[in-house]
Amino acid sequence: MVEDNQIVSRVNSEFERFSGYSRAEVEGAKNWSEFILNGDPRNMGETTRPPDMNSLDPGVQVFTFMDKQNREKTVFS
Repeated sequence: MVEDNQIVSRVNSEFERFSGYSRAEVEGAKNWSEFILNGDPRNMGETTRPPDMNSLDPGVQVFTFMDKQNREKTVFS
């Protein structure tokens, strides 16, 4: 969960595993953009929609997530 000020307020154990960060390192301490390539929300990429999806589908956003070891991971959200 991300608050209006863009600070991450809650993460689950899967996020801890995926990111390499502990809950204590993230909750209330990190801005969500710190997990995006170069910390720039413009690197979130464009929303894409598979051609077979109906027009009500919001599509999928693809971006490069940076984990604690600065490894790039492609994320579809």
